[in-house]
Amino acid sequence: MSNPSTEKGFSRNKSLSNTLRKEGKSSEAFEIMLSALTLEEIIGLKLECSMKLTNGKLYGFNLWSKIVDIAKEA
Repeated sequence: MSNPSTEKGFSRNKSLSNTLRKEGKSSEAFEIMLSALTLEEIIGLKLECSMKLTNGKLYGFNLWSKIVDIAKEA
């Protein structure tokens, strides 16, 4: 019987942090700043960055004016 931790394509010790650092998408300083934010702040920041690219419209509507309705539906 084979060991599942050594099977091709499977690793229990895979670190997303290490993977992102190797790809140049993360650093220790970035992870420290990220850990200081709440999940709500991170999501809000991601949405704001996305909206900058679409002139305030995300998915065809003005997100900030509809955010209360979206939150109620969720």
